[in-house]
Amino acid sequence: MGQTTQNTLPDTYYLDYFNFLLDFVLKNYSEILCAREKIFYDNFKKLSFSSQCLFVRFANRKGAFFRESKLVYREIENIGLSIEELRRSNFLSYDNTDQVENHLFLFTKPEITAIGKLRGWEAYYKKSQKKEDIIFSIIEQVDPADINDALFDEDRIIFFESDELVNFYKLLFFGDQYSDMTQFVIRDIGNVKLENLDNVAFAPNFSSRAEVDDYLTVSAAYQVFKELKELVSPLKCYQWFTDMDIVVEPPFNSRPGKMYVKLILKLAKLLEQHGFNLEALEIYLRINVSPARERQVRLYSKLNEPEKAVEIARQILENPHNASEALFAKDFLNSGTKRIKRSTTLSLKSANEITLERDPQTSVERLAVDYFRENGFEAFHTENSLWRFLFGLLFWEETYDTELSTFHHPLQRLPSDIHDVSFYDKRANAINAKLKAVRTRKTLISKIEETYQAKQGIAHGYVYWSDDLMALAVKAIELLPLKGLKEVLKMIAIQVKSNTTGFPDLFIYKNKSYYFYEIKSPTDQLSAQQLFWIDFMNKWNIRSEVLKITWK
Repeated sequence: MGQTTQNTLPDTYYLDYFNFLLDFVLKNYSEILCAREKIFYDNFKKLSFSSQCLFVRFANRKGAFFRESKLVYREIENIGLSIEELRRSNFLSYDNTDQVENHLFLFTKPEITAIGKLRGWEAYYKKSQKKEDIIFSIIEQVDPADINDALFDEDRIIFFESDELVNFYKLLFFGDQYSDMTQFVIRDIGNVKLENLDNVAFAPNFSSRAEVDDYLTVSAAYQVFKELKELVSPLKCYQWFTDMDIVVEPPFNSRPGKMYVKLILKLAKLLEQHGFNLEALEIYLRINVSPARERQVRLYSKLNEPEKAVEIARQILENPHNASEALFAKDFLNSGTKRIKRSTTLSLKSANEITLERDPQTSVERLAVDYFRENGFEAFHTENSLWRFLFGLLFWEETYDTELSTFHHPLQRLPSDIHDVSFYDKRANAINAKLKAVRTRKTLISKIEETYQAKQGIAHGYVYWSDDLMALAVKAIELLPLKGLKEVLKMIAIQVKSNTTGFPDLFIYKNKSYYFYEIKSPTDQLSAQQLFWIDFMNKWNIRSEVLKITWK
């Protein structure tokens, strides 16, 4: 592929993006917005052009505190007048003594020590200390009002008061607290090409204000937990969480639900690692998703409650969330009261092996590729990329079907439901009809080549645009049984999140003979997902196996 053409953006491109985001949120979330948030929108729209530009400059920078002398934007004619207009509109202020720490950190160490010398603070610190140590020493010894007076004699410090409201609008637009406005830039300068979503009816990221509030509550708790676990014992983290009494009801595929699951799994894992099994079990029992159910089984077994462990294992086997869960439940129920004999371990023990010369600078997969090439095979380290490529190209129309897909904003690269079970459920008829129409290898090759040419360069998430990969995909279609190929691609569509991983590392062929190999060094383990794909591919006559490596 050739290099992407870079586009030139207008000087005030950032204001265009921000206005688009505000208008989009007002249109799609008017019932969720409260009076304060709507007033914010109206007041922003009343600002002069220059003041709007300066506002967005503040909004796009990190932090809420700024030194006036450092504000230099050539496209804004009179920054002083814009600051005054923003201040009158209550979008910013000159801050007070409560924020002296934030104020001090805006200045360099030489600036702080120069002010300290002038104000007689030198006795409170040593010039050899780090900047943060000097700052904390000054805060401990000097009256906050005196600190502010000294700093404001040097420069005026601005507090951007609208951070919370700006972040709320971004949350509604993007659906999370991590995305930012650079996504617009990346798209428009030509770094990323997106599928056309002009005719899509965008769905809200949140269905109600309560759902937004739940997300913010759980997200804030998760941030607290990340800091807390570094400072206090796991039991204190457990006590903090139970005192918070945060509960999100299933199903957990909502945005607050997914964040809640993340918090639960992190906390329970921490407790389990430190031997607090009862507490870990109590936390795990709050959710019924993977891998929480497996941990519940294991913990009930450790706590000598085998009946409860068996009950949950049977529930898993009846309705597994992924291959790893299913294999674990099968192994556990087959083990009886004995130690679990893992299917993955048994498969690895019985695998064929080859002997290679070890090279610490080269991956084991690369060494295996070289080995097969030396023995006359065409060999490639494809792993998941080959199968993702075929899945993405074959089901491109179904993925972006405007009547079936869930999109929340025009910058999305994939529909939001692609990792939910509903992805296949909603598209089952279309997917099965397409697979039925693929009656020959020639038809399948023609279909993916057509999509490759028509959509080349569009960001997909599962398609890596490479002519070499395209040629390898064609070769795989020519060699593999068509029925097996179709079954693998259908299985990916049924559970995209987990089934786009775990494929064998190597694809090798010579004439009409081929193999897929999962390469394992002497210290590697075989995962449940890897064993699932090896068994599944062999079931449909696609030659696949584990290959152990021993070192010379």
